[in-house]
This record gives sequence, C-alpha cells and structure tokens, in this order.
Amino acid sequence: MKSIKLHINLIPLLIILFLIGGAGYFLFGQDLEIPIEDRKTKITRIEGFPRMMYVDEEREKIHRVLKSEEELNEFLNEVDPEGRLEFNEDVNFDRNYLIGTTTDTLEGENHEYKIRKIYKDTDDQTLTISRERVDPDEDCELDGGKNIWIDIVKINKTDWKIDFELVKKILPCDEEINETTEE
Repeated sequence: MKSIKLHINLIPLLIILFLIGGAGYFLFGQDLEIPIEDRKTKITRIEGFPRMMYVDEEREKIHRVLKSEEELNEFLNEVDPEGRLEFNEDVNFDRNYLIGTTTDTLEGENHEYKIRKIYKDTDDQTLTISRERVDPDEDCELDGGKNIWIDIVKINKTDWKIDFELVKKILPCDEEINETTEE
C-alpha cells in the first residue's frame, strides 16, 4: 500500500482564518464586552504619609490635585508655614499628579486619617478620591493637643475630573487605633 502525502500551504489557510475572525469581530464586536484591565491609573502611597502634625491655630480642611512643583510647594507652605513637614519624594509632574489632603483641626491624638481608595466612573470619566477619617466616640478621653492629619498619594496623570468624598467612622473608647499604614 502506498502512503499518500498531503501538502497544504499554510499561508492561504491563515489568511482565510484571519478574514473569518475579522468578519466576526465587525459583526459581533460591539455586542461583545471583552474585559480589558485598565492600567492607566496607578496609585502610589508617598513614604511618610499619612501623618499627624500639631498646630496652634484652627485650620480648614484642604484637598487638592497638585499638578506641578509650584502647586506642591504652595500646598506644603499652606499646610505647614513653619516648614517642619518634609517631602522627599521625586515626582515627575509630566507623568504624575499628587493628591494632597488634610483634615480640619482635630482635638487629641485619637484620630486616624488616610486616602483609602480611588473609585473610577468610566461613564462620567471621574475619579473619586475616598478619604477615611476615624474619630473616637464623643465620650472618650482625648490625649494630646490640636492637630491635623495630612495624606499625599501619587497617581498617573489624567484628564479625568477628580472629586473627593469623606467617610467618617466612630471608634469606641475601648478600642485602639491601628498606627500602621497600608498600601
């Protein structure tokens, strides 16, 4: 018995498969939702933040998007006119923005504050910066004097609108606040 060898050129076969795939994509591509991981918004916590700073006078809360070195210096000078606050991070403002936030004046050291999450709304093209503040219960004994909390994070440069929200939590007197920070 003779063996039969079949020689098929693969190039026309690949072209046919490519055309079938392309036609299927154009026919059904808008109906299919292919999940693509969005790598555009990267969030980096700045070393040394969030942190508490004692103040002598009453302060208003601040939340800003810092788009340049000048805006960063203005923010740091507004938060700390005495110059005690150190910022040692090297930031390329051509590629990144900083989100700088503070609390209003708080009484006692029994508080915690940080930027917790950033939510994306792709329909409105909005980033919502969610800040979390943990306060002791009203009946708790407060240690320390007047202070504010400062937090700064770095995000990739974006042309989306940036909003801020604050989530407040009350901590019972018998529980201690965790002093560590998460990334």
